[in-house]
Amino acid sequence: MAILLRKEAVIDQWSMIVMNASDKAKQVSDDTVSLIAKSKAPQVECRQARVSTSLLQGITGKDRAFIQVVNRDLPGYEMYIGIAEYGINLDLTWYLVRDPGILVRLINMALGLFTKKTLAPQLDLFKEHDVTVYATVVHRAFLDAVERVTKGTGQEIERKSKGFLGIS
Repeated sequence: MAILLRKEAVIDQWSMIVMNASDKAKQVSDDTVSLIAKSKAPQVECRQARVSTSLLQGITGKDRAFIQVVNRDLPGYEMYIGIAEYGINLDLTWYLVRDPGILVRLINMALGLFTKKTLAPQLDLFKEHDVTVYATVVHRAFLDAVERVTKGTGQEIERKSKGFLGIS
């Protein structure tokens, strides 16, 4: 069964296209996992996952392969790294998601009946820092893997993520 990834759960993301590199997907994937492991980031694990954006997509097989990165010290915060051929190019992306849990989702559904506001549990200062460090380590490992296939091609890598963390 595919993991359901909701757009509203995405709190940070990064993406790029590497031109003429579709044959490098496995190399980028293997290097990314290896570099994350070499970082020895505490409680961080990688595994292969199938991801969809709706239950119907998951049932009909319209899911996509991702590397799922979890930090056991930060339940509910996961990263999904996508590496896919796009014609002769390589489509690269990652998403940092926050799953608030079933209780908060139910409260938000109830609040949605009366207001546009939602309940957003706050992290304490140290946990917020830990999420930033975790996402930065994964982001940089992925960028290092991407640099290995773009070196000498003249392709620029945008280093900054597009979310509230603005990781670079």
